[in-house]
Amino acid sequence: MFVFVVDAPKVTVAPRDQRVSDNGIISFFCKASGNPAPEVYWRKDGRRVSTGRPRFSTLNMPHGNVLRIEPVRTARDHDNTVECVADNGVGEAATSAARLVVYSEGEGLSRSSFRRLSAVN
Repeated sequence: MFVFVVDAPKVTVAPRDQRVSDNGIISFFCKASGNPAPEVYWRKDGRRVSTGRPRFSTLNMPHGNVLRIEPVRTARDHDNTVECVADNGVGEAATSAARLVVYSEGEGLSRSSFRRLSAVN
């Protein structure tokens, strides 16, 4: 007798909150498990990220995915939520969110601005 075990998806490596300068490059990584293996994709401020847009690219990896944003724009990306979604059709999709903070190129990460940005997290 053959038994097929199904498991709901679970995020095993969550994306992390990050800070980047305006016009910089940022990457978020997410890994998930489940049976069948879940599809891993990204949402930014609640909307699925379309890789057809020139600033966004994704790279599928075994059990995971990388989201790259280039260039990061203060007006579009500051204080945004980036969410990893893992879905395999078993139970609810698993999600994990990270926050993106963008600072101006001239601001840099002086001690005072680092404390101010850290307080945001």
